[in-house]
Amino acid sequence: MVLKIAIENPATSEHQAAWHDLGVYDPTRLSAEHEWNLLQELGQKGAQMALVFLDEKPVLRFALNPFLPEEGTAGLGFFALHPEANDAFLQEGFQLALQKMITPSLRKLVGPMNGNTWFSYRLRVDQHPLQFDWEPKAQPRLETLLATAGFSFWAHYHSIATAGLKDMQAYLQKDFTRVMEKGMSLRRIGLEDLKTGALFDLHRLSQVGFADNPLFVPLSFEAFARSYLQGKTGKENFITMAYDANGRAVAFFLAFLEPAHLGQPQKTLVLKTAATDPEYRRQGLSNALLYAICQDLPEAVSDTYISALVFQGWTSESFARHGTTLWEHQYVLMAKDLG
Repeated sequence: MVLKIAIENPATSEHQAAWHDLGVYDPTRLSAEHEWNLLQELGQKGAQMALVFLDEKPVLRFALNPFLPEEGTAGLGFFALHPEANDAFLQEGFQLALQKMITPSLRKLVGPMNGNTWFSYRLRVDQHPLQFDWEPKAQPRLETLLATAGFSFWAHYHSIATAGLKDMQAYLQKDFTRVMEKGMSLRRIGLEDLKTGALFDLHRLSQVGFADNPLFVPLSFEAFARSYLQGKTGKENFITMAYDANGRAVAFFLAFLEPAHLGQPQKTLVLKTAATDPEYRRQGLSNALLYAICQDLPEAVSDTYISALVFQGWTSESFARHGTTLWEHQYVLMAKDLG
């Protein structure tokens, strides 16, 4: 059997059909069009595609994106492994492809990550039976492929289900009152607001609010609107924004309702994303925004809530600690130091 490796820039790829054919085995893919558009953007900043062929049949694909070039850090993502391919051949092909792609300036590889942390990344590693469409998937073959190549668990995240939404809401009320007494206003953002300027506020606050997150890279407004928001949950969502006395947006909170699922007959509130302008931190804004969201919830919502995709050890875990933990889902990024 003969292994062949193709390393290409997405803009000049000669194997686009093979890349797309393997894409059906990539559980992170939103659509072929979205994926290809994102790859074109990443290719302009140095990303490369790798395809591994076994006897002319494509069996493995991935992309390498140097998303933090000043630190020598690159992400590996868009993985697809053919289900009938032998694991030993996949491993050999993966190692050969990496050898062709790694440059002297690279010092760390991180994955799985489709470009950067604005897009699909992480592996799920727990055994809890629930699986939500908004969380990373378990990919045991990919985890083994990376581990065999010298990658190890590096960054840890989790989603936590907590019983006690009503108790947490009561706890948050004091911060809501304090924020309102300072002359701030809180407003739920609807579709029409996003068409008339709130989308720019969401982008700006995301850039400044997430800037100290691990592996942060800036994202242009065009990429934010075109690529990042595509595929985000279509569930009933609640975006509430805080404005200072001058009418400037200074924080937002995004949550949504998860439909009834196994063991839970009511909709469940999922706390997804919050960002605050650094000048307004430690004033209780996230608490106040979440309190305002809770006021808009339907009466039939569950008393269970989920703190989604939280980096372990960060203050964003605090919402999960106001009641009884029911379960946790665990996710990891894997990394390899290149010396």
